[in-house]
Amino acid sequence: MSVRLRCSSWSQLVSIYRRDISRGQLFLRSNQAPAPGTALRIRLVLPSGGAIEIQGLISRVLSGNEPKEKEGGRGAGALISLEPLSPANKLSLENAVNAAVALEARTSPPPIPTQPTAASSPATAETLDPGSAGTSKTE
Repeated sequence: MSVRLRCSSWSQLVSIYRRDISRGQLFLRSNQAPAPGTALRIRLVLPSGGAIEIQGLISRVLSGNEPKEKEGGRGAGALISLEPLSPANKLSLENAVNAAVALEARTSPPPIPTQPTAASSPATAETLDPGSAGTSKTE
């Protein structure tokens, strides 16, 4: 079975990579997920239009009612165990993620400074990436 996962932004790609792909898994939202054990060929489409092929097997189908601590909170869909990426695809994906992170660092507004109190050291600002799940389409 083939699935196309389109990342609409570079920050979305970074989020998907950090949350899932780097851990050898991927979550795809679907109200009609195939049964566990189904082999998938995933075409991860980058915001630039390029694509990376990923292979995997559906390990679990989630109804969307699971508790957050048990893979819940993401809605109905399938948790996919990914096969190791080919060296070329791994390099392409890591280069895309690294470039996206560098671009985000250059284009993010500077943090708003805070006034330290006498009893505390200066605050450190963090930029949080809320992330978002990709959109999927079964072909």
